[in-house]
Amino acid sequence: HAAENQTVVWDIQEDTEIMRLEDSTLSFLNIPFSPKGEQFALAKQNTVTVFDTQQGVEAAQLTHEAGDWIWKTAFSPDGQRLLASYFSYGELETDDSESFVAVWDIQKEEEIFQLPYGQIRSASFSADGDRLVIGDVDHIIKVWDIESRNEISRIDLKATVNFEEAGAEAVDVPFKAGAVPDSRYVWATADDFFFGVWDSESGEEIWRVDRLHWGIPAAVSANGQAVATVRDMAEGPSVDPVLNVWGMQNGRERVQIESTEECTFTWTSDMSLSADGRYLATRCFYTPNRETSLPTSSSDLLNTEHYIAIFDLKSDAKTLLPLDSDYRHAFSFSQDGQRLAVKYTGENSVGVDVWDIQFN
Repeated sequence: HAAENQTVVWDIQEDTEIMRLEDSTLSFLNIPFSPKGEQFALAKQNTVTVFDTQQGVEAAQLTHEAGDWIWKTAFSPDGQRLLASYFSYGELETDDSESFVAVWDIQKEEEIFQLPYGQIRSASFSADGDRLVIGDVDHIIKVWDIESRNEISRIDLKATVNFEEAGAEAVDVPFKAGAVPDSRYVWATADDFFFGVWDSESGEEIWRVDRLHWGIPAAVSANGQAVATVRDMAEGPSVDPVLNVWGMQNGRERVQIESTEECTFTWTSDMSLSADGRYLATRCFYTPNRETSLPTSSSDLLNTEHYIAIFDLKSDAKTLLPLDSDYRHAFSFSQDGQRLAVKYTGENSVGVDVWDIQFN
């Protein structure tokens, strides 16, 4: 177990600790691993340190003089580059706060590309690692070519998405954007609102689903081929949410799972797809009186049985694992889809459990 302000890396198969880092100033907004798991990155103020997970030593240190705070880091698909999104402490509370994105060559410890961009909501690599997909607070997606340093396309989501429909808060809701394996297409999502795919060259909307259930972000598989959503099929507290898995490029429904007494998706809060899109993990609730009394607030769930529901989307098999209702949970599959990491956060403790996934 890690104490406060510690980062611990474990070898899961050997159940041994590889390394432990102590620093109260580290940013834990995200701790990404490279695609093959050989490295991971930690941010501290304006510096990203890349560590070798096998040797347990520092592999690179990437410092940007212009940045004060790093809120996201990500490895490129080949693990050779690192993206870092920076903010300025002094302007965090203003409407004009500036942020920018830098791409680094990890081995050379050199900056390859810097993109000043104003207020950034999301930043990610394309599937081939040659482009950046950027989303801003005005709900505009821009695609940049890293080598030429040119903006190659932009999509104004307001042209096809009516952000006013979801109420006043939806206009300012953080949205995320990313790339489909075919670099021509990009996806975007806003929590509690929509998920969609657009043609980055023409700006045309390819497909979109609305009515995402409150508090349940869409989950995209690591291979970019599938996305899972939990949606409200109609308005009203007595309507059960429905879980769907969609093909990313064409928006065709692959799977639909309806809420049941044993597993209701209301207030699920987190969901994860395995890298190949075969397995799905989410939190669900036992609701014996669901036809007359569904939970409508977090307080309603305190005495409700919680489970991790793991679905094999290929065979329709399902397994349920008990959860403690006193904790908030987040889920993440291993790269091969054979293990599920469950992070739990409570008032006095934080930890991670790792489960082997087995279906009869």
